[in-house]
Amino acid sequence: MVVLPAEKKADLKKIGEIVDDKKISLAKPVELLEKLGLEPGAVSPFGLINDTNHEVEVFIDQKVYNAKIVNFHPNRNTASLELSGDMFQKFLKEVENEVRVIEL
Repeated sequence: MVVLPAEKKADLKKIGEIVDDKKISLAKPVELLEKLGLEPGAVSPFGLINDTNHEVEVFIDQKVYNAKIVNFHPNRNTASLELSGDMFQKFLKEVENEVRVIEL
């Protein structure tokens, strides 16, 4: 999972170079449902609560990781939740997935 600020585009080639995975691609809908219990368009870090095997690696742009306030869909795209940056970082520790902060 790659988490970017809204103003940045997901350049998969560049992300692949940064995370050392040349085959990086968007997840297929069936994979999203299997791993995160989510459908395309509703993917957010909150889906990590459904990844009980902690298989999904998380790459977060440093601008998001260091933000004072973040907003994400609550596993459906009909609403957004706002959290403090500190609360978001606590959430990431609780879900126990591997998290890497990157600069894009």
